[in-house]
Amino acid sequence: MAVCDRRRSDFIAADYARSRRFVVARRRIAGRARVRYSLPGGVVAERDAGLSISTVLAGHSHLDALVGNRRVAELELRPLDGAEGVFVLDGPQRRDETFWERLIVEAPGRNIGFAWNGNEHNALFLFRPSPEFDFVSRHVPGLKEDVQIVPQAAIAERFRKNSLNVLETWLHRLREAGPRQLALIGGPAPKRENARLRALLAGEQFYANQIERLGSTPETIAITDSSIRLKLWRLLQDLNQETAAKFGAIYIGTPEETMDADGFLKVEYWNADLTHANSAYGRVMLAKTLGELSP
Repeated sequence: MAVCDRRRSDFIAADYARSRRFVVARRRIAGRARVRYSLPGGVVAERDAGLSISTVLAGHSHLDALVGNRRVAELELRPLDGAEGVFVLDGPQRRDETFWERLIVEAPGRNIGFAWNGNEHNALFLFRPSPEFDFVSRHVPGLKEDVQIVPQAAIAERFRKNSLNVLETWLHRLREAGPRQLALIGGPAPKRENARLRALLAGEQFYANQIERLGSTPETIAITDSSIRLKLWRLLQDLNQETAAKFGAIYIGTPEETMDADGFLKVEYWNADLTHANSAYGRVMLAKTLGELSP
């Protein structure tokens, strides 16, 4: 997205509309109306004023189930099929600062729904640690015997240092940009059967690297018990919800109908990998998300 120049003749109106801490000015380039944004932190950028966009969806890989897996070299908005006024911010696989800065530019006056990470519980704890641990959860009853009992607060701090502290930074920036509504989209529930997860390990490079560092193999690595993984995921959802609320954002949690009686992801919603849900899940979650973001 080009940074606009400062020639006064470019601007359609001399008046600047000020809202919170961002500045808006309209100009015309090659017959197309553009909106220039001077955002907090000195970011100056512009977006197309001609697009009829009510909602922008963006984020990490759990969003793929909702909007399709499309990776492109350059950041671009595409309309979401079958959803009038809803656009998706596509880009490279890695969601770096450039991606989130672009989302900030698209935020003023629009609904913003974004998925953040969602795999912290797997990245940190998919494989059984030594010593093995458990913790008290308000969602999942019971404690394992003969394991170390750790404070839930200690695990919460791991999640914050791993990911959630950075999430706070972007939530703050997005809120400052003045969206109509801001929503954090939660990730799917964990998958129950450890045996089925083990069969998927070979195709997961991230976890294959972890296994190698641990000096083990996909056939022998100990996977954390499903009850512990469920507790970890529930704790992560609580922390996401608290973080969203801190910045006045909506938290859109996993639809109840996608989970079994114990809270695991139903098998019919599994994607063919360790952690993600499929497009059937995505249709349910997308309907919930757009319902939460509707006027």
